[in-house]
Amino acid sequence: MKSNLISDENIFNQLNNSHIVSVNIGDNLNTIISFYVEIGDKEIILELQDICLIKISKFLEDKDGSYPVFEFKFQPITDGGKSIFEKLGYSYFTMDNKMFSYPDSQLYYLSIEGDICMDIVAGGYKIKEKLNK
Repeated sequence: MKSNLISDENIFNQLNNSHIVSVNIGDNLNTIISFYVEIGDKEIILELQDICLIKISKFLEDKDGSYPVFEFKFQPITDGGKSIFEKLGYSYFTMDNKMFSYPDSQLYYLSIEGDICMDIVAGGYKIKEKLNK
């Protein structure tokens, strides 16, 4: 699992005004999102690992498979996920009916707004750039 968020900020900044060209959710719910960035003609691939919450919304009639991204946010979570889980409606609660969280785990929150919207909370991530030739 990668946790070098500071050096990845430059890559993340490029994802505003990119296009999502594929979203693949694996058997273990690891999610791979491929973005196309026109400037530099490259693909950026973000793999989110150890998913504990995922919400994806799009219009029913959008079927072309390329979704413009207008806003991309990726940030570490500092409270074990409690506040973001409450905001997004996480389905799990403790025995005393409080929102379940992971205070001893490093979590990351991804928010994408555009022709597809995503909210994902993950325990780790990997990112790579691939130049198109």
